[in-house]
Amino acid sequence: MARLSAPPRVPLGAKGVIHSVGKGGVLHLRPSTTTRAVSLVRGTLVQRNSKRPSLRPGTVRLVPVGRSLTLADLAWEGALAVEVVF
Repeated sequence: MARLSAPPRVPLGAKGVIHSVGKGGVLHLRPSTTTRAVSLVRGTLVQRNSKRPSLRPGTVRLVPVGRSLTLADLAWEGALAVEVVF
């Protein structure tokens, strides 16, 4: 019988921020002094100036220290994103 691996743990003290992106809107995350992770709950967002695949519900994009991130709703459906700050 195959066992499922344990889900990843979020470090103690991490904070979550919920971002709502309107239809055709843009989510811009400014550079930060901490590592962050962004995941989608609803919708599809495309990373500007990148060939990386679209961010879809359940996928996670890590944002390293000092980097900004711009995600756009090109599907005009709106999106709900969660940003976890470590």
